[in-house]
Amino acid sequence: HGADGRWLGRRASNRNITARVRAEEANRNLVTHSLQGLVIFQDGLLVFANPTASEMTGYSMDELLLWRADDMISRIHEDDRAFVWTRFQDRVTGQAVPHHYGFRFMRKDGDVRHWEIFSTLFDYRGRPAIHVAVLDVTERHEAEEAKERALADLQESEARFRRRSAE
Repeated sequence: HGADGRWLGRRASNRNITARVRAEEANRNLVTHSLQGLVIFQDGLLVFANPTASEMTGYSMDELLLWRADDMISRIHEDDRAFVWTRFQDRVTGQAVPHHYGFRFMRKDGDVRHWEIFSTLFDYRGRPAIHVAVLDVTERHEAEEAKERALADLQESEARFRRRSAE
């Protein structure tokens, strides 16, 4: 409408948001189908978890999103708990700590799994948060233990062979 109230026509604005929509879809798919468990802790609460994190822990998404940091810590194997809690607190306070380390985690069903995590402090929705990517390395850990046992058995067998040969 003009200053005198007369109809002047329509004004429209169009933007092509195809690229943004595709990028958002790709990001959603990347997070949802990641082989890593992905979680975000903010203000002592777990505020985000992907489906893989749910599968790895044995807890539903609804259960995970009720967790406080101490709920997560309570599921860490007692021999690793103090170490992980110290790292977590140091990260929250902005201290320089390694981004990558491992520990044992107890799933909801009681199964103990070996995890490696990669964590970093970042800005999430305008406030500091900790982003954690989790890998279950239990099979690799078990293979390394089996290799060490086999090597020990081989060394013992070799020692017996040498003793018999010497006799």
